[in-house]
Amino acid sequence: MKYDKNLLNEYEGFTCWKEMLKTCGASLIVNNYITASYLEVIIASVIKHGPYFVVAEQVAIAHSDINLDNIKKTGVSWNILKKPCQIGDINPKAVKYLIILATTNGVEHLGFLKNSRKFFWMKLKEQSFIKSKPKNN
Repeated sequence: MKYDKNLLNEYEGFTCWKEMLKTCGASLIVNNYITASYLEVIIASVIKHGPYFVVAEQVAIAHSDINLDNIKKTGVSWNILKKPCQIGDINPKAVKYLIILATTNGVEHLGFLKNSRKFFWMKLKEQSFIKSKPKNN
């Protein structure tokens, strides 16, 4: 997938997870990757299934089924929240890094999810190593 600097955003934080998804997904709409209905599908899925796309501590990859009516082209929105936001009403998960994924085919969709999972798993392992490493005095 091609990197688009217009899809990198930083926010102070949100008190409502639905507003967070809509605001963070706005860059995908403005840059003609998706329609607003794609974000509504993601919100409906969270209401039904909970925060299914939280993939690591404070990391979420929001996505839904491929529907060419609401996905115009493949894109990924990268969003950093200075203050984590809780996603979902049942068993909410705090998120500081929200990635919104929109793909036009299953190969790209699964490929991104697989590769990003590996990336975040490695980062979490590095973070755990750094935290457990004794400090030199």
